[in-house]
Amino acid sequence: MEYYCDEIFQSLPLKKAEYEDCSFQSCQLSEQHLSGFLFSNCTFKDCDLSNLRWKDTKIQDCFFENCKMIGLHFEELSSFGLQFELNNCRIDHSSFYGLDLRNCRFSNCRAHSCDFSAANMQGLNLKNCDWLGANFENTQLQKTSWEASINLRLKPEEHQLKGASFEESQLSGLLSHLQIKVIS
Repeated sequence: MEYYCDEIFQSLPLKKAEYEDCSFQSCQLSEQHLSGFLFSNCTFKDCDLSNLRWKDTKIQDCFFENCKMIGLHFEELSSFGLQFELNNCRIDHSSFYGLDLRNCRFSNCRAHSCDFSAANMQGLNLKNCDWLGANFENTQLQKTSWEASINLRLKPEEHQLKGASFEESQLSGLLSHLQIKVIS
């Protein structure tokens, strides 16, 4: 497999290879097949990765900023060394089913209708994200912080929330299934 290090990519196609310390800028990767690739310490900025196919791809210590990542199956990624940060990304309709996300970060993301079922999100700071319609069934959420996040809907009795922190404005999302009104 080819190896690229410290290179900047702005065009396609990408060859099946190992990419280390590379930068991908404004790349149109939607609908591409990147299965079996390795990305280590790479940055993706202003890229469209929607509906990307990346089975068994390794994402290790990668940063995604201002990326469109709609309909991705993150659970198909290799779990070995999985670590990424999503900042200001649109990840609507993506699935993180069963993933250990403890080494990942989400900030300023739009995560409408995402599936986090059976994922491990313990200790994450999920800052300023929009969780409209996101599913957290059987998700481990201990010590998770939801700072400035909106549209969060959880049933506390179905989750392990010990040590999790919520803002007062998020309480209605924890009680909505009980049809209780929170008055402030």
